[in-house]
Amino acid sequence: MKKESKRHILSTVAVILAAVAAVTVLFVLHHKQQQEKARQPEESISQAEDNTIEWNGKRYTYNNNLINILFLGIDHANDIDTSYMPGDAGQADCIMLLSLDKETKEGRILQINRNTMTQIDTYDSNGSAFGTVNAQLATQYAYCIGGSRSCWATEKTVKKLLYKFFDSIFDNQNEIGVKVPLRSWKLKSDADGVVRMDEAHLISGDSFFENNELPLGTITVWEMHAPEGYLVDTVTHCIRTGTEQNGSYKALKIWNPVEIKEKLIRGDLKLVKAADKTLKRLADIPFRITSQATGESHVILTDKNGEASTGAYWNPHTVNTNEGKTSEDGIWFGEGTPDNTRGALPYGTYLVEELSCKNNEDRMLIPAFEVEVTKEMRVIDLGTLTNDEHPVPEIGTRASDRETGTHNGKRTEQVTVIDQVKWKNLEIGKEYVVKGTLMDKETKKPVLQDGKEVTAEKKLIPDTDFGEIQMEFTFDATKLKGEQVVVFEEVYLEEKLVAAHADLEDEGQSVTYKKEKQVEEEKPESPEKPKETEKAKTVATGDGSYVKILIFLIGVILTGALLLCFLLSRMCGRKWKRR
Repeated sequence: MKKESKRHILSTVAVILAAVAAVTVLFVLHHKQQQEKARQPEESISQAEDNTIEWNGKRYTYNNNLINILFLGIDHANDIDTSYMPGDAGQADCIMLLSLDKETKEGRILQINRNTMTQIDTYDSNGSAFGTVNAQLATQYAYCIGGSRSCWATEKTVKKLLYKFFDSIFDNQNEIGVKVPLRSWKLKSDADGVVRMDEAHLISGDSFFENNELPLGTITVWEMHAPEGYLVDTVTHCIRTGTEQNGSYKALKIWNPVEIKEKLIRGDLKLVKAADKTLKRLADIPFRITSQATGESHVILTDKNGEASTGAYWNPHTVNTNEGKTSEDGIWFGEGTPDNTRGALPYGTYLVEELSCKNNEDRMLIPAFEVEVTKEMRVIDLGTLTNDEHPVPEIGTRASDRETGTHNGKRTEQVTVIDQVKWKNLEIGKEYVVKGTLMDKETKKPVLQDGKEVTAEKKLIPDTDFGEIQMEFTFDATKLKGEQVVVFEEVYLEEKLVAAHADLEDEGQSVTYKKEKQVEEEKPESPEKPKETEKAKTVATGDGSYVKILIFLIGVILTGALLLCFLLSRMCGRKWKRR
């Protein structure tokens, strides 16, 4: 390569590197600028104690002559059916706050972005609040039942957004309007459920007044988050904080504290009971419901259509409460008087169990399962619960002599018959008793030992759908009247016979002990090993030959490779000499 070409290539590379470096520097500076901009504090509003407000470096005096009207544009064209669940009422796609000055006769409009993210109150189909979600402001209308109730809910949420200590006296939230408070705080309750205005209970907000004394005015209090399992209190409470004396005020501590009584979330469940395959509805089937938290337990029954529910819409809670004798009895968990406007089951986990009765005695009971109540007035639909008919228990046996392992044994003074009892379709977890009796095939009567029947007995608690158990019978074979014994087996559940295998002609249950002479032991049948064929021998002998051939081929390949490397090195050496 010529020197001019080399210099040309180097200069081109240098130019490219310089351009890349310049772009990188510009990108870094732009990114740093954006970060610094993002770190700049937002415009804030601070409140002074002289009834003025500072915003964006300027101070303003409160105007008490304002009338505020909230306008909502709803995207629902038809009238709202309040029987619908929340979510069907439409959204407030247009939100405007009109502020009118009674003195100057002037008005201003504040356009509020519908996509503003905030805490939204949620309501049930009756318009009762039961929680909050973080969502767009426009959805607050939809989270209620429509109409004036949804308007009220949206108004309340907008107030929380825009705007808690006020320097004026109010007795309810409607009198406040959109007046901005002097100071605001976010507080938390302690272990005793008490909220105090001090640093220990403060989450965020302004500084407290000196000595925690409050000037004449009003504090508004509302619950932002309720404890787990409880509803949020939706009422805004107004507390007067001072007393006026001769045109002046006397600073006081809070003298009329608010007591907010938490309301438990309550729900219900419903189910349908039917037979498997046919889906025939089963009436008067009892289900026991047990609170996992308290242990409280009550029973509900299915009606003639196989349906049952804990809801007051089905059976009022106040009718035969918790008697659990008929499908029309009500149910109620927890303290307090049964309330037909609330769910029967307080927040928590419940165990649902099907109980045995005459109408399901031929069927397998549904295994107990858990249900969680987490939402106010929600009816948990358990669907159609079906259970199979009880499968018929079955047993099969195979008897053999312990010494020989076959159906033939030696006729001696002490022999043992081993009976392998195989079972299936027994209920898992139930306690069964397996009873066996040794029978003389010739006399068709039980074998006697010292005047007593030769029997065996074992308990069985299945943990699978099938299995087997071993029974043993020891006796004096020389005293047999016949030559053959047969094992009879029976299975009992709570003294009720559920399965049996008793057949004198079943060879599998029989063992023979001949009188005239001892028979040679039968060896248990076992498959013979296949004989080695000539072909197999040939293949086995040839395996070594294949290995030798493979080693030879590898040696040839390696030798060729070494030779090729040697020739290439010689050729390269000559070229270097020519240069």
